[in-house]
Amino acid sequence: MNYTGPGDIVGTPGSLEDAVGNATVALRTQGRYQNTRELLEAAQGGDEVAREAWDSSMRALTAGMVSLMNAFDPQDFILGGGIAAGAWELVMAGIQPHLDVFEWRPTGESVRIVQAKLGEWAGAYGAARSACLGGGVRLER
Repeated sequence: MNYTGPGDIVGTPGSLEDAVGNATVALRTQGRYQNTRELLEAAQGGDEVAREAWDSSMRALTAGMVSLMNAFDPQDFILGGGIAAGAWELVMAGIQPHLDVFEWRPTGESVRIVQAKLGEWAGAYGAARSACLGGGVRLER
């Protein structure tokens, strides 16, 4: 991740969004795949380029997650967004080998990874809630 480089779709340089997001799949696969669904289908079908791109994404995601785990020492880590909602088992299978290497486990216990209840809309609900907090608007699921 290049924190000194150009910003992602929301202006953040070096973000996980650039490393794993749907918006950069074509760039990360040299135009071979246009979105995460195509990438995953090809990876599951045995395409080596897709498998390498997927593993690279999962490695980057895990590195970002572990950085947060080390900084905040949570018991649970909630993972949401479209990719987690649409391919949870594949995401977990993709990050687990990297968690086993990257995660600092001084007591021998790992952080529990849980899926966001709001799925792919978790970020949107959070943003809407933040925007509405000052106005007394109550959001319900």
